[in-house]
Amino acid sequence: SSSQLVSGELPGGEGSGEVGATVYRVSDGDTVRVSPEIEGEGAVRLIGVDASETKSSGRDSSEPYAEEARSFTQSSLEGGDLTLEFDAERRDDYGRLLAYVYLPDDTMCNETLLR
Repeated sequence: SSSQLVSGELPGGEGSGEVGATVYRVSDGDTVRVSPEIEGEGAVRLIGVDASETKSSGRDSSEPYAEEARSFTQSSLEGGDLTLEFDAERRDDYGRLLAYVYLPDDTMCNETLLR
């Protein structure tokens, strides 16, 4: 189920929460850009997923299977509406939001990517 986003803030303050968003770009296999931004951040890293880094991630070359992971995430999520579920730890060391990502049919994308 989707929750409403109000002025880019998560409902309920600290702790877990859910918001609706749209993926407008896939950065790599485990990071997407969403709109509207949440808490001033558009980059969302999928909790529990560590995909290989692509060349576009600032590397000289892509790691093995990086393009395949990015392509899979792109075909699964880009342009789609989804629900982001946040845990108590909301950001990683790079300031990206950490979330479980759900499609409208309640499929958890984090789990699908791991499979």
